[in-house]
Amino acid sequence: MPQIGQAQLVDAIRSWFRDPLVRAIDQGLKLDGDLAWELEQLGYVEIESQEQGEAILRAVGRLPQLHGQVTQAYNSVDSSVANLFLQVYDTDSEAYVLLWRRGIPELIQHYETLQREYDQTLRDERVPEDGQLDGLLELLKVLATYQTREGTDLVIEAARSGLGGENYQWYSILSPYTAEHPQSERLFAELAQPLPQADNIAESLLDAANSVAVDDEGFAHPFASSAGLIRLKKWLSSSDEDDLLKAASAAVALAYLDLPGRDVLLDVAASHRDVRVRIEAAAAAVHAGLPVGLERLVEYCKDVHASVSAQEQLIQLEQSDLIPADALEPKFNAMAQFSHWLQSESELYRSPDELDVLDQRQLHWLDSDEPLQMSLVRYRSAGQTLLDDDDIGVGIVGSMTWSFFSEGIEQLPIEDIYAIHCAHEAHVQYFIEELDASELLEDGIRLNSYREQWTGEPLEQVEFVHLFRIDKLILKIPQSTTAIATAVLDGEPGWVVFDGSRSRWYPQSQFPEATTALFVLRLHIGRQLLGFPAVEVRQLRAVEHRELAPETVVSEYENWLGELPGASDEQRLDMLGSYGELSKLNRHFDKYVAAKASLTNQTQEAVYVDTYERLLEAAQRGDVTQRVETLDAFAVVGEKFPDYINCIAAEDPQRVAKLIDLFEPYWDHYLGRRYLAKAAVQAGLRDEAQRILEPHVDDDDNIFGNENTQILAEIWVDTGRVDEARELLSKANKRIQDELSGPDIAEYGEEFVEELRLGLKQNQELYQRLFP
Repeated sequence: MPQIGQAQLVDAIRSWFRDPLVRAIDQGLKLDGDLAWELEQLGYVEIESQEQGEAILRAVGRLPQLHGQVTQAYNSVDSSVANLFLQVYDTDSEAYVLLWRRGIPELIQHYETLQREYDQTLRDERVPEDGQLDGLLELLKVLATYQTREGTDLVIEAARSGLGGENYQWYSILSPYTAEHPQSERLFAELAQPLPQADNIAESLLDAANSVAVDDEGFAHPFASSAGLIRLKKWLSSSDEDDLLKAASAAVALAYLDLPGRDVLLDVAASHRDVRVRIEAAAAAVHAGLPVGLERLVEYCKDVHASVSAQEQLIQLEQSDLIPADALEPKFNAMAQFSHWLQSESELYRSPDELDVLDQRQLHWLDSDEPLQMSLVRYRSAGQTLLDDDDIGVGIVGSMTWSFFSEGIEQLPIEDIYAIHCAHEAHVQYFIEELDASELLEDGIRLNSYREQWTGEPLEQVEFVHLFRIDKLILKIPQSTTAIATAVLDGEPGWVVFDGSRSRWYPQSQFPEATTALFVLRLHIGRQLLGFPAVEVRQLRAVEHRELAPETVVSEYENWLGELPGASDEQRLDMLGSYGELSKLNRHFDKYVAAKASLTNQTQEAVYVDTYERLLEAAQRGDVTQRVETLDAFAVVGEKFPDYINCIAAEDPQRVAKLIDLFEPYWDHYLGRRYLAKAAVQAGLRDEAQRILEPHVDDDDNIFGNENTQILAEIWVDTGRVDEARELLSKANKRIQDELSGPDIAEYGEEFVEELRLGLKQNQELYQRLFP
């Protein structure tokens, strides 16, 4: 026995000193292991050694057996292993050579197996499993990166077949085909005749080709054909918002297509409705040797929405001396910089309709040696549709360009806006760090030390929310830590900042409705950083609201409904697809129902039912891959499902039963099961609700919402399973309490923490009711 114990100790020591990646893979490959979860916990690692490469090969060899394995991780095991290949950056390393020689052939075999399974799923008109398509595309990304002929064959085949044609992963799949990629010439030649039919694949091919053409004058551009020009003209002539990026890429390509029809397309691009496309067309005209290109770029410098991009083009063309002096004037430049930022893909992705400089001044900003020119720019962007409110806000230009797009910041006084942005930038530069507030709650002595900093009238209902550590040497702040809590003072809710002698009370009534504790803490710190005096009473600016007549709402919404029968697959996905808040049909559904009822003397319930069923009928069109999107729980018919059930459950339980059968294959997750189980209970189908919920009673996601637990507990009590119901609720309550006191609770955000607290309260109330 002592010898066995010694051997185990030696094994444990060896395991401890093994490479973390190797240890994670070996742990995940055990009989009861979860490889995807082990790799997710490991995070990013630098992979270069032979030992690491061998471990990855072991994982690849087990993929056929592990495929489809249930995992706690966000990604599938296929995706997790594929991502390891992309973490090998040194192509001369032992790991890369090993994976190139032995790993890629095995990965190709695995890809071909998965592709056959996916194709069979579609032929059988079954719903693909979550992540099935993403796994295939991620494997293609690896095969493209590793530059083998066999891997590129599969990329070409997938592009031609349109695999995942609407998926934006294609940009990452084709972007490795640079001028240095040994398979680039063949790939571009193969996909030029014919060009991929799927627009997203064709656009990704165009972007990759444009990147190669910049460095290779002799490059045979795949769009240098009559078919290519036709595709470019289609994008340049499109009025669809989703084609803007395609149009910009098409304009860039015109610089590299020496074809008879090229100049005609330059004129089409020059008159495009979006100025970014027109600027790319002007630059392409310069490359084509047309004098009009430079003339247009100089004029665009004078357009506040085009100036920055036009100046950048002139600088790249070594013509910066042509930039007009008016374009460099401070106020014009501030608005131009902010408009350029708003137009970026990660922000509004369009020019604002109005801009004006709200304030401009010189400020000592963070650790700047000299005062900086800082500007607050107010913008207004018209709503996306006639029924949407205008987007009105304020952003900052100077040290960095930024806007929060939220929390009513445009209503605050000027100095408050500067202060919030200053503290935010200090956070971005790591001069301010947010600490785990839960540690503060656990440390009673430290908690009391903060409470003692408050010397004003007694506070009630104090709940700490955020704790900041401040680099007081750089920022010249007296106190290194500052905390904020929600509280009540003299019956009024608000926030209290604990900051030594600078501790202050901020009443909620003096702030916009959407204000959070984080914003208030930034405001408090930022005012000190900028030397602004404290404000006793804040005067908020008024917010404009546009009222719409019921006739306008009904007319516009019914126009959209009328478009559904003749909509293309892509248009239908945009109108009905996942994340319904992005759909105009979803955003204005309730507004339409109320307006229609008021004009027709129908009940709102009757209008709701009729409208929902029209949307549901349209959502069931298309093939199985499209129905995955349009019947998703986050799509329009999913988000409006609970209220629809409220309207029909009592009178038509059989209709509810049919809807459960329809949606259940698409809603295999906590939210979907909650919708279906509640619907079943409302319709008196308690056995159905029990069938839906019982197999998932121990799922991890139940901790993030408790309605499923509550429904099941009530059903169990009614059917005599009282002890099981009591244990279920007790276990659920403990899990929530553990989560609320856990180390990561501060990262969840105020809203989510409040949801957990509300869930715990509801569970406890139900427990008292069921087990008095």
